[in-house]
Amino acid sequence: MKENTVSVGVISNGRTERLSDPFGALGLFWNIVPLCQSIIGDKNVQIKNVQESLIDIEPYVRYPLLQILSDQQEIELFLATFNFVNFHNDKNNSEHLGLKIYRRRLHDKFNFPLNYAVSMESVSGNASIYVEYDQMYFSSQDIRSMLQNYLEILKNTINSG
Repeated sequence: MKENTVSVGVISNGRTERLSDPFGALGLFWNIVPLCQSIIGDKNVQIKNVQESLIDIEPYVRYPLLQILSDQQEIELFLATFNFVNFHNDKNNSEHLGLKIYRRRLHDKFNFPLNYAVSMESVSGNASIYVEYDQMYFSSQDIRSMLQNYLEILKNTINSG
């Protein structure tokens, strides 16, 4: 069944610019907040809408998911998560401090049927996409098809921008 509205859990580190010292604050701020979008035919407009929605939810990234579920009187709001990982300042830190940062293929384990993690390598500029999925919900062919569609959207966005 196709849906015309999609709800995805967006992973946030919760360290907004509004914190007095977001990179000096200690503690785990990680949270998952729902992002709901209506699907439209124009992918460029869709991407713009997603970007605007991400900006709109930013003030709420520290509001606990359990409280959101309670407020909405729901046990789940989404079955998929998206995590964009970008440590944009680690390149500069390693140059100034003489540190070497070695990437490891470790990630958090989520309890959702579909989880995307996109990471940017600050030194090389390369992007990696990691997909974790539950085989009870998705086949490997489903995942390959989703990734192919995602890559096509990215290519079209880059080429039209």
